Amino acid sequence: MPEDTIFMGPLREFLSEVDSLLSCLVHRHGAFMESINEKEEAKRLYFMARDFHAACDFASLDFDKRKQVLDFIEFLKGAHHEPIEAIHR
Repeated sequence: MPEDTIFMGPLREFLSEVDSLLSCLVHRHGAFMESINEKEEAKRLYFMARDFHAACDFASLDFDKRKQVLDFIEFLKGAHHEPIEAIHR
């Protein structure tokens, strides 16, 4: 998609890098961050970057692919999942 190369591509890359950096800070240096009262803020920004990255991925899909994703999410919300063994009978 043209918009992917102009704006969305760099934005998705940036959000991925922010996600990775904040994940590293929270998971590897969480005790230190907690000692300076910054762990919760880093976690908030980490999850926000992850959510925005997922939204950019979703926005880059064409209409049919977005509909498939939404249909699958609805299926997962409403399905009464049986054990795996029941599926393979």
